[in-house]
Amino acid sequence: MDVWGYLFKIISGSGISLFGMPGYVFMAMPFIVGLVLGFLVKKALKIAIIGTVAIAAGLYFGVVSMADLKQYLQTALNYGPEAMQYAAMLFAMLPLGTGFAVGLIVGLKFG
Repeated sequence: MDVWGYLFKIISGSGISLFGMPGYVFMAMPFIVGLVLGFLVKKALKIAIIGTVAIAAGLYFGVVSMADLKQYLQTALNYGPEAMQYAAMLFAMLPLGTGFAVGLIVGLKFG
């Protein structure tokens, strides 16, 4: 059997499974991962916007001072490189491809 014939059998799901799952389910996994990640990114952006508005209101009403804000920003700058390292590790594990990109866009749009 040639390679292309084997691949088409995996895609069509005619008796061949990968890790106990049909081929089309296995190939839909990047889409599902992108969908979940898009949903989480949209929720995180909403939380960041709400936090920014809350900090601006706190500064306006005098509840939070600029010295406190500088201290929090310095803490964020100290842990920034470590967070970027973990983000790079996550990015390396993601199943990048068209299915992932489409899932990410759909997750961001409808999340």
